[in-house]
Amino acid sequence: FTLPDEFHLLKLRAGVERFRESIERKGMQLQDAFTLFDSDENGVLSPSELYGALEWLGVSNITPGDVMDIVRHVDMNRDGNVSFGEFKEAIMGSNLAPEESIDVPMGPPALIRSASTKAAMEAQKAGTYVVSPKGVEELKKLQLEEIENQKRLQQIGKEREKLMKARKAKLEGDVDVMMKSGMLNPVKEEPFTIKTVIKDGEEHKLTVSTRTTWVFTKKVLPKGLQVHGGSMVLQPDPDFDKKSNFLNIRQSSHLSVPFAKANGGDGCNRLNIYTLTVVFMVDRLPRKGTVLSLLQLDTSKMKGSSRRVGDFFLHPNGSLSLRREQRGRQVIHPNEWYCTSIAVNNTESACTYYVDGKVVDSYESNRLHTDGPLSIGNTGFGVFKSGDPKEMQGGNLRRVVLHTEFLSAQQVKDLVDQIPQGASKHDVRKQLARLGFPQYAIDDCLVQNSDEDLQACVNWMRYMGYDQGYY
Repeated sequence: FTLPDEFHLLKLRAGVERFRESIERKGMQLQDAFTLFDSDENGVLSPSELYGALEWLGVSNITPGDVMDIVRHVDMNRDGNVSFGEFKEAIMGSNLAPEESIDVPMGPPALIRSASTKAAMEAQKAGTYVVSPKGVEELKKLQLEEIENQKRLQQIGKEREKLMKARKAKLEGDVDVMMKSGMLNPVKEEPFTIKTVIKDGEEHKLTVSTRTTWVFTKKVLPKGLQVHGGSMVLQPDPDFDKKSNFLNIRQSSHLSVPFAKANGGDGCNRLNIYTLTVVFMVDRLPRKGTVLSLLQLDTSKMKGSSRRVGDFFLHPNGSLSLRREQRGRQVIHPNEWYCTSIAVNNTESACTYYVDGKVVDSYESNRLHTDGPLSIGNTGFGVFKSGDPKEMQGGNLRRVVLHTEFLSAQQVKDLVDQIPQGASKHDVRKQLARLGFPQYAIDDCLVQNSDEDLQACVNWMRYMGYDQGYY
């Protein structure tokens, strides 16, 4: 129970103080007073007994409402009566604010009982109670009104709770509908590796690493992503149903992905151990003498450099590497979707990258060190991003997955198997792309030639004048 305002609180404190002073003037111990006031000898003071006690003690200007305020304030178990413990605490001031507490001697005091007190106690011994209950009917009416008010408040509380549950269910339903329709696209973060530890004899679950997923197949971008430069657009993905999209990032555009976590040991300020997976497609390979920056693993500026360059490159021959120098065999073809993963452990100078779950190369360098340039800082990482505009040639995205753990080859393979690949691995589409025809020509061709006959498609595109040597 909370009193309506400060005025009522002050009035209540003044009433309790007058109650205490009156008991002292009568020269009574608290137990004697309580026994004297308990006219029905049931061990508790009813509101009417308390009202009668106040009148007998000479406390004037007390109304039935004031009595009910006192009862509500000191009645800790909410039974509508005042027990001796509650009576004692109220008189001693323990139910008031600390600065309002009253020091009442409870040992055998040198109290001199007044004549009225002696007479009342003598009469009580003889079976006659001088202190009679007062305002029984009026207080009973107030109690009934309060019970009705409490019931009404409880009903209002239940209705409010029911309304909140209905709103929550509707909100969850709306969120579910928005999720299914693709109009809501939250970033999904979940525990990946969980370790069980025993502490103080109890079992506790400890999250060792997490997996965060950004999906670009919805109608809106994942929450919190930043789009910079040029232009990019979510467009229908022909390899899936009509409800699926992919993100097309144009030349000179890039995607910044915020991410702020640290691992690798005490004192580390960056993410030093991770596996970053990107499901991407390029419309064309870089021209000779250039590279395409697929990933910028640290988007912050490095000391001594006014801009950050790329970190993971696609070369004109379709190879991938952490160097600008072309090396390795072709693993990427234009107009085909690939699932590329780069697993980095800066603390052990280890780096392995994969394409579609297969190891492409392992890398060791002095760049691989704790909080080094291949660690991910608190500004996150960039996709198709570089400090050199010539390296930002754009591409297409379906999904980005970041594990805060160095995944094994089997774990990478399992991840690739879990990611929806669509129909982009159809032989005709792959072969047409490898023959060098542009993506828009392949799309037009497959619309016109529903049987997807390779030679028919080649003949049609040559007839339409599409340049096979476009790349």
